Amino acid sequence: MASDLLVDEDRGQQCLRRREDWPVRMAEAIAAAQGRKFAWESHDCCSAVCRVIEAMTGYDPRSVLGGYKTRADAMMLVKDFGGVAEVAATLAARHGCNEIPVAFAQRGDPLLLPAEDDPMTHALGLCIGREAIVAAQVGWRHFPLTAALRAWRLS
Repeated sequence: MASDLLVDEDRGQQCLRRREDWPVRMAEAIAAAQGRKFAWESHDCCSAVCRVIEAMTGYDPRSVLGGYKTRADAMMLVKDFGGVAEVAATLAARHGCNEIPVAFAQRGDPLLLPAEDDPMTHALGLCIGREAIVAAQVGWRHFPLTAALRAWRLS
């Protein structure tokens, strides 16, 4: 699948761009993960959201992170970045996704939410309208969009 990763000449950086049929691709990727069980690097908060972004754009933003297979690997990666919020901000910045007020988030925009099991940590999620979704033990967990702490525009 060819990528729609462009170079923004004004900023000199790569920018993700949604394909014309992104709504269909987004819906298909979300549906495909509905019964998926939690697993590091295949259905955790980062990989699940990035899989949907890849469906919408043709590019997997995780490619800049390196891999992880276990909880310990994932925690080391997060620690190296300084936290899940910093992982999200780094991925967004490296791919030309500007931070926006959560109230302006639209379907397909990546989000940062408080982790359900630990208010001191965060989870990556995705705007699906008035709700946000986050990878769950099986499939997705739904939250009101107002639960999101940060949002980034995926062009």
